[in-house]
Amino acid sequence: MIDRLGLLPPDQLLEQFQLTSHDLDLIWRNLTTTGMATGYDPQPSKFHFGFWQLAMLKVPLFNPDPWLDRTIPYLQWLWTAQSGYLLIGFLLISLLYGLPQQAHFLQTWQTLLNHPQLP
Repeated sequence: MIDRLGLLPPDQLLEQFQLTSHDLDLIWRNLTTTGMATGYDPQPSKFHFGFWQLAMLKVPLFNPDPWLDRTIPYLQWLWTAQSGYLLIGFLLISLLYGLPQQAHFLQTWQTLLNHPQLP
């Protein structure tokens, strides 16, 4: 039926495909809304808020570019070699202090994993 929309008059389409004028109006409206047809301006209908309107609700998202442009100059020191060496040093010191406590950590994890969950 969509292939014949521009070729046949609307009355003939309604009769041939056993549609109502409301059905044809909905088809044209859906085609123009999706950009598949042009040149049809349907009559505005009453607003019915249903599931499909909720599913197609457009919410503007946060644009991070202005915030990043303001913040990046203050955080550029994080991407320097000195901060990388500082991070590696902190991780090595943490590892050296944590190795003697390895048995205690393992026992704590086993206790947590074997503990029955609370209701």
